[in-house]
Amino acid sequence: MVNAMPKIEIYKLERREEKEWDAYVLKHPNSTFFHQIGWKNVAERTYKHKPVYLIARKEGEVRGVLPLFLMRSMIFGKKLVSVPFAPYGGVCADDEIAEKMLIEEAIRSQMNAMQIIWGFGKRVSAKA
Repeated sequence: MVNAMPKIEIYKLERREEKEWDAYVLKHPNSTFFHQIGWKNVAERTYKHKPVYLIARKEGEVRGVLPLFLMRSMIFGKKLVSVPFAPYGGVCADDEIAEKMLIEEAIRSQMNAMQIIWGFGKRVSAKA
């Protein structure tokens, strides 16, 4: 019998997991202040952008995070941005597999957004 590798789960962050999110972000070497839940709260309350925070778990442990916001503009349409009004954003992950899966889930669930961008305008995906 062959042992299957543990599967990485990707899903939207739930409120009860916010402390765990921040604990992961605070220890990750590539994270910034803008990855923290506090920035999510500021952007959500101040600008009314809808947060779409994706989390990767493997064997119950957080293995990666991707903070996104759905932004709507009459001029520019809808787009998912990580993170708005901040110079840094994007994925923080333990490995390339978790990073790739977070990006793929963002693309898959882009909520009819025209594009997904983070940090200095880097485009991840654009609809045709």
